[in-house]
Amino acid sequence: MKQIATILYIIGIGLTAQAQEAPQARMEWTADGRLDLAWTQRLDERLPREYSLWLTPMLCNGEDTLRFAPEVIRGKLNRKRWERALRLSGTPEEELPALRTSETAPAYDTDSRTISWRRTVSPEPWMKRGAVDFCVEAEKEGCCDVSPLPTQKLGRTAYIPPFVPYLTRVPEGGVASELAKRYPVLHHVSEYEPYDPKKPISKARGALYVHFPMDVHEVRRDFRNNRQRLDSLVQLTAAIAIDTVSHVSCIQIIGMASPDGPRRRNERLAGRRVQALKDYLQQRVDIPDSIFEVINGGEAWTELRQQIAESDAPYRQEMLDIIDHTENPDRREYLLKTLDRGWAYDYLRKNVLQDQRYSGYLRVYYDVKPDTVPPIVNRAIALIREGRNEEALRTVRTVAFDPRSWNTLGCALYLTGHAEEAARYLQQAAGRGDHDAPKNTEQMDFIAAQRALMEEQE
Repeated sequence: MKQIATILYIIGIGLTAQAQEAPQARMEWTADGRLDLAWTQRLDERLPREYSLWLTPMLCNGEDTLRFAPEVIRGKLNRKRWERALRLSGTPEEELPALRTSETAPAYDTDSRTISWRRTVSPEPWMKRGAVDFCVEAEKEGCCDVSPLPTQKLGRTAYIPPFVPYLTRVPEGGVASELAKRYPVLHHVSEYEPYDPKKPISKARGALYVHFPMDVHEVRRDFRNNRQRLDSLVQLTAAIAIDTVSHVSCIQIIGMASPDGPRRRNERLAGRRVQALKDYLQQRVDIPDSIFEVINGGEAWTELRQQIAESDAPYRQEMLDIIDHTENPDRREYLLKTLDRGWAYDYLRKNVLQDQRYSGYLRVYYDVKPDTVPPIVNRAIALIREGRNEEALRTVRTVAFDPRSWNTLGCALYLTGHAEEAARYLQQAAGRGDHDAPKNTEQMDFIAAQRALMEEQE
């Protein structure tokens, strides 16, 4: 009974109360993102010969747990019984541990009565979220029973990830120059082409069309592929509008209607369509009237001739001759409708005329002014990637007046220890539509939360 009381006295409150030295634990995150664990503790007394002490180190966060293999410290008699049981179980000789008079498992030094344990862990995802506790579960085992002892908490850590800034080089030449490489509807103002009714619009470089149903002039997003084209046009003009270097010089819209029906009605319809598209853009992007060049192209005879010429329509040549040699549009339409008792015109209705019902050819012209900011911001980005953060901060501060610098400036400030000022610039950058700034802010917030967990532990 006295021996049992001694064990409880030594280890019953987590191995610490009667230890000659308090447990020493270390939890460190390595540069490659692994967790290095170490635990050292000296026991006050030798373990009674009949008993074993089971110590199971573990990591936990309240929901998930990783248990390591237990370390077993055995008294002399307990160890002999254990080894005898192994032999009787038929365990091969080469798999048996070396016969020793030692009381201990490999992590325990008999002479100093000191536990020395260390592991390096490749962490599971949950270990990098929130706080992680390093604990040891203990059990004592006698000749006939196993009793749990209080769990000993050795330490707590929280993963502090490195801040890896999201940085996108600032285009040199303005946003519009970069967008023009991907969107043919954008053109530099030096490429401006006035409308020529004798040239097919469908052959113009970078033409964008918005289609209308028959006899309709309202813009309908759900008609044909209008939604994608309209959204693209709005996004492009909006992106250029907030740029400090490039700007929209002219938006050219040419309204069209098919030649089918009375000419005057078609001309009015074409005019309403071009106005409807202008209104659609102005309702979504702040564009003054002076930017628009709206042209009523009337009936799309040039387009119609082009499509007939490129088709294998019946009476193709006869229709081309009518269009080329009949000056009056109404007479021209009559001759086409009566050709071969209407069979030729019926083909046009089914295969060609529906493509004449569009607002027309639309192009956006932009211009840029000389710009010294992008090279400076891009130089700062290069310095950050080289780890020269102080130099990057000095560089990018010189253009802090320009919104394009704010994301890079925020990152440089954070990396040099100015977290509050960094947060302000990143918030402003996000407000201007910078896609990298919210990602950097999210990183900063996570790091701050993890550091707060560490401070609570301290």
